[in-house]
Amino acid sequence: MEDNKDKTDKGKIADRGAFSRRNFLFWGGAAAAANFAPVLSARAVVELSGGIVTPAAVDFHHISQFLTGKEIALQLADRAWWALTNHDSSFSEKYQTLRDFITASKVRTIDQLKTHKAFNAALRQTALSIISAYYLGYVGTPRSLRAHDDTIFITYTQALMYRLTYEHTPIPTYSRWESGYWSRLANPR
Repeated sequence: MEDNKDKTDKGKIADRGAFSRRNFLFWGGAAAAANFAPVLSARAVVELSGGIVTPAAVDFHHISQFLTGKEIALQLADRAWWALTNHDSSFSEKYQTLRDFITASKVRTIDQLKTHKAFNAALRQTALSIISAYYLGYVGTPRSLRAHDDTIFITYTQALMYRLTYEHTPIPTYSRWESGYWSRLANPR
């Protein structure tokens, strides 16, 4: 009878999960998931929001899309904002003046902005610096054969200059076609 009681007690211990391999694996997996939950939730937030951006970049994003006439990723606008404000310490004030002018003049297109009578050289230069940052993918002046220059990198593959000929010209260093595609003659149309 006592022998039968031992088996019953062992069964109760196993049922409670103290020594069950299945329960050990379950709770071990749950503990591992709990450790990674903050990382996973932070990653999910970044993926859902498209990345973490500054509030200034959200406003800058709208003006950037207006000036370029292109869809621009919010993270790219954030990087461009950071680069422009770090390259030129007075850029924030220049941008504010341009933004206020665009808002007050109620222009709807870049062509209306260019032909507006009050669109002066300072506003034009600020607009061109924003457009240039997106098309070139950097801010500043690169100096060849120099170890240092004032260039701040923004993007390479998302530079707008590559969108113009995307179907015909691959982004340098990355080919969408097979090796040696350039050695064959193009098909005449």
